[in-house]
Amino acid sequence: MSLNFSKEQYQLFYEIQNFFFNEMTVNLSDQEIEKLLLFIQETVSPYLYNSILYDVYRIIEKQCENIEEEVLNLEKSKKNVKSLYN
Repeated sequence: MSLNFSKEQYQLFYEIQNFFFNEMTVNLSDQEIEKLLLFIQETVSPYLYNSILYDVYRIIEKQCENIEEEVLNLEKSKKNVKSLYN
């Protein structure tokens, strides 16, 4: 299994390897780490992606509510609107 990883992905690769070694006293081979990364990519990544996407949606929704409030605050009162046309 030979994958093409970016420099950042290789950094992650070694951080995971170090974590397993330091925290669990497990020495994983390069192939085992690649398998683990593929597993994470296939199983955990979609969940994280969807969770982040939902968070972004909520942020945008809140910003739209704020914009709506600001626009409504800019409305002229009916009294002022009549005076503009009279």
